[in-house]
Amino acid sequence: MKLIEYIALALGIIALTSCGSVTGNHKVVIINVENTNGMKGEISTKPNKNILENYYIDDLISSVWMFKDNNIWFSLRNKSSRTMEIIWDKAVYVNAEGVSNKVIHSGIEYKNKEKSQLPTVVVSDSKIIDYIIPADNIYFDEGKYGGWRIYNLLRTSHQSEEALLVYNKRFADAKLKVLLPLLIDNELVEYTFIFDLGEFVVQ
Repeated sequence: MKLIEYIALALGIIALTSCGSVTGNHKVVIINVENTNGMKGEISTKPNKNILENYYIDDLISSVWMFKDNNIWFSLRNKSSRTMEIIWDKAVYVNAEGVSNKVIHSGIEYKNKEKSQLPTVVVSDSKIIDYIIPADNIYFDEGKYGGWRIYNLLRTSHQSEEALLVYNKRFADAKLKVLLPLLIDNELVEYTFIFDLGEFVVQ
């Protein structure tokens, strides 16, 4: 076979493979917030390019949540007159399959993902901006160009439209959760932010 025939065959295989790939993302929407102190709040969402900003506000805190490729970005404002601490060693992320994961946040080296983390202090009438990553999503690649890597939180592609339909059916009612424990005057208040995974949206 001549060189030009090899090239034509290779291009044909690439084209067939590319046509079968379906890319997109999830519009993760906040649907509820539970807490252990009985505080009632309000939730809302706002589009931000290809993702959604998810808002929760009550008399104690106000927060914004966004699901990025491999982390969950958030901001948290302390609306109270008291200092609060985020107790990271008790924080948890629950994925679409219902599996609980320990999390790390900014400033923690990936190699220390299983170690204890100091609390983050949020003083009265101030806010923090941070992100969380499930510890189980962090791994070390031993390859030639290896290093620390992070698995994506959510799917960004499927092999075919048929595979996408199966996936959407399997996770039609899937929920994502973030448990964020706050220590306020020696009282532990646990906030659980609950999100609807929603359908995979083709881009």
